[in-house]
Amino acid sequence: MPERSPDRPARRRTLAARVAAWRPRSGLLCASTAALALVLAWALVSGEPASAPAASRAAASSLLPDISLLRLDGTASRLRALHPDKIIVLNIWATWCPPCRAELPSLQQLNEALDAERFAVVGISVDEDPDFVREYLNDIGIDFANYIAADNRGMPADLEIDSFPQTLLVRADGSLAQRVVGPRDWAAPDQRRRIEALWPATPAW
Repeated sequence: MPERSPDRPARRRTLAARVAAWRPRSGLLCASTAALALVLAWALVSGEPASAPAASRAAASSLLPDISLLRLDGTASRLRALHPDKIIVLNIWATWCPPCRAELPSLQQLNEALDAERFAVVGISVDEDPDFVREYLNDIGIDFANYIAADNRGMPADLEIDSFPQTLLVRADGSLAQRVVGPRDWAAPDQRRRIEALWPATPAW
């Protein structure tokens, strides 16, 4: 008799085990309870609001580098080829980063809520295996466009990423409007308004 495919709960357990076993090789960090403790310590020492270190950072308006990407089917692409003339919500994440995984459903909701003629939500995973990333996203019902970096060690430095997740709000001309450090609830109305305020935009890359 042919071997039966594992049922969905079994697949979920297997995938969860693989995600839990994966560890970053780049030395970069993801947001964590320890990071939150540092935020609180900053607030106590400086007197600033607890959200200050992790707050959105305004960025210079220089163009982002045109990094090489791989689609999850293994074919090549480049950052500047993604959605010209649209505002891009560019999320940098990893399967081994718990806050990244927790943030994905709200990014999916944001993708569904935004006007697709003007905006696009795009993910770039720093994982090494596109098949694994595709399987993980399929399993949790995420279908907005995702890629992996062709150089997953060099890409974070190219985009000045030192922790995950980070989300870059990119104007239609390819310049960086804002850098958001740490997870957010992207389904919240204020986040959607923040992004929609970037339109009208100056085209193009």
